[in-house]
Amino acid sequence: MKHKRFLFAAACTALCIAAGCSGKSEQRIENELRVILDDDLRMVASEISPEHVADSTYYDISMFNEYEQGTYRWKAVVEFFFLKDVNVKMVRKYRYHRKLKKWERYFNQYQFVHE
Repeated sequence: MKHKRFLFAAACTALCIAAGCSGKSEQRIENELRVILDDDLRMVASEISPEHVADSTYYDISMFNEYEQGTYRWKAVVEFFFLKDVNVKMVRKYRYHRKLKKWERYFNQYQFVHE
């Protein structure tokens, strides 16, 4: 009986690995990114004079893609809106390193917002 349970457990584990259960889910990866984005938004808003910070600061994930091959599994483009009375947004790009299993920033630029 123990032998059958072991074989069943081994088969389930093999199926789980084959189905990708050993990796992180998209939701979990996105949640990790959102923790970083919340921190980045707080940080950029704290680095400018309070009278220039908008009453409502926020970010928008404008692109979130998964890549099957390569060094980076996920990439995201995020727009930050935090300036008062200025039609400018900060655009940052992030990528999730497949082997290191962590997000990194690799692009930062201010762009005019077109209404």
